[in-house]
Amino acid sequence: MPVFNLSRTALLAVLTLSPATAWADLADALKAIERRDFPAALRELSSLAKAGDAEAQYQLGTLYANGDGVAESYDAAKGLFNGAGSKGNGRARHALDFLTDIGAFTATETGSGPAVQTGPVTPTSVPLGAGGVWPA
Repeated sequence: MPVFNLSRTALLAVLTLSPATAWADLADALKAIERRDFPAALRELSSLAKAGDAEAQYQLGTLYANGDGVAESYDAAKGLFNGAGSKGNGRARHALDFLTDIGAFTATETGSGPAVQTGPVTPTSVPLGAGGVWPA
């Protein structure tokens, strides 16, 4: 009986602490972006993005779209923005719209059908995360 209670307690601890750990990792990644420490941001964001974290996918997509710490790749950004957008991340959908508007790819290439737009999309209306700047 004590083993069962310990296992249940351990499981509860893992389930309770995992979101806090993910939140801390995301916060660390965003701080790294602010410091322009892109290798640290990439390490943190990559694992979270692979685990399906929509905000991490969006932030990692902005690094690829901007070429911050990685070779600029609209294809990589598109895949990450699609993943985040499919989970309801509106900024990722706006980023896809913006990339479509600048001719990086067509709306049908985004994988989400027609791009969703709630207003005019400009470099200043698409929040890119700390320190993010769209390429000219």
